[in-house]
Amino acid sequence: MRRQHVRMKAAEDLLTPPLHVEIREKLSGPERSAVPIWGSFCGVSNGAWQGRVAAFAPHTGLPEQIWPKDPSKRELCSYIVEERSTDDDIDRVIRFTDRATTVDGLKLPEYADQSTQLQQCLQADAEGQAEKTALTSVPEQSGGIKGKFAAGDESDAWQCFMDVRQQQAAERRKWEDKQDILENEEGFVIYDGGTYSRGPIRITPMPGDVSPSTSAPGLEEAHGVEHLSHLNGVEMDGIHLIHPDEDAHEDEGGDSDEDAEDEPIIFGEDEPKPAQRTSVIEQCLAYGSEERLRLQLTLSVTGGSEGVEMDIDVLRVLLFREFWQGLPSTGKKLPVKPATQPVIDGPRLSPKKLSGQWKVFDVESSPFVEVDPMTDEERLSFLYFSRETGQTWTPDAAPGLSEEGAAMWLPNNVLVELLMTDESPSGQANRKPRRKSKAPRGMIISFSWLQRKDIMIGVQRHYDAQGELTEVRNRTAVRGGWVGGQS
Repeated sequence: MRRQHVRMKAAEDLLTPPLHVEIREKLSGPERSAVPIWGSFCGVSNGAWQGRVAAFAPHTGLPEQIWPKDPSKRELCSYIVEERSTDDDIDRVIRFTDRATTVDGLKLPEYADQSTQLQQCLQADAEGQAEKTALTSVPEQSGGIKGKFAAGDESDAWQCFMDVRQQQAAERRKWEDKQDILENEEGFVIYDGGTYSRGPIRITPMPGDVSPSTSAPGLEEAHGVEHLSHLNGVEMDGIHLIHPDEDAHEDEGGDSDEDAEDEPIIFGEDEPKPAQRTSVIEQCLAYGSEERLRLQLTLSVTGGSEGVEMDIDVLRVLLFREFWQGLPSTGKKLPVKPATQPVIDGPRLSPKKLSGQWKVFDVESSPFVEVDPMTDEERLSFLYFSRETGQTWTPDAAPGLSEEGAAMWLPNNVLVELLMTDESPSGQANRKPRRKSKAPRGMIISFSWLQRKDIMIGVQRHYDAQGELTEVRNRTAVRGGWVGGQS
């Protein structure tokens, strides 16, 4: 077991051991749940989202540089348009993303003008005087529509409006930051209301790997924001929270505050380095379909095979706070003010605020392999179950970090936990207060949001000791209250 050491002391209220969770009683379940419908998920989550994104140092939980051109920038404004596409018989969501240092620098489409455009198209069609309609509010880049009506084209109002939308969609396709989210993407799990968990089904190197590899559908987006180099950081058993500057942690005499035995291993030219795999885990929590938080963790993992426990380097932490701005078909736009409020200034939780008894409703998604009846090919699907439990949450009394993992307390009442877990005989991960076995452990990646007082929502990904995905869980917890039918 690697001896625990800390190269940089983190703020006690921002980086702590994970919460201890004790299940006091089983209230119901497990019971089979309906599988969420992809079309319904797209209907809730698609549209325009405006907000901000900030980067946080894994070793402290404090904001860090996010914009390479300006080291002082700790967050960026963002504008995202998500649209469902079925081109080429591939059902997917295309995410168009634009970022800037100010709201004025964003590529904001003319969503507010579209209701006016539709009304004018309807009026022109109804009166039969399309050739006399100026349509002065239509932007110049949509001039093709003006030309049609001036020439007396008999296109109906809907075709007029759709032409405007198509031209705006063509402009979005010129954006450099585009990403496909496939319906059947492995490791992508959706829930009702727009919540989802996205990431690889395996985070450890494959047996026989000798070079670095990636398994990250969201890697392009995560690295679209400047990815800082990493050298050293806070280290626990299996989990390392990386910071970019080693020199900042030496004393004035130039000596490191670590003992010689704690220095990192240097590999010789003839000695191969352990294979590693870089992954991006994206978790999204939506509430009321009008506000959501997204977390992106970039992880580098070694080990996980032949009885070797996983070593996880946390390289990057990004937090997005986004507000739904409407759909192109409505032209309605929500107030912009909440979407422009800084992410880094939001309130932060503390372990004591979550201490106590909670009633928890979980929707658990377990992967299994099935055969596609149309193609006879194997594919990964998920079974959904629900259960309710009464739980007691207790902060770790030990100072600093622990061998079980780490909890990061981020702004906007966000809790991020990386927890090393033993596995029960049934294969389900348990959150135990102290390690009782020397066998390799799995890991839970937990993202929670205290959306309202005494109401916590969250999503978790469970990986076993080999780095294979075993379960994804969507959670609603109420402090001492009613959840899903039990009081």
